Amino acid sequence: MTDPISDMIIRIKNAAMAGNDVVSMPQSKIKV
Repeated sequence: MTDPISDMIIRIKNAAMAGNDVVSMPQSKIKV
């Protein structure tokens, strides 16, 4: 996990594919 943006995108994509409504992510300094 060197790139937080790509990690966030992958987490959201994986959650969508799994049918999850909630994605948990570690707190970051980057505001989305």
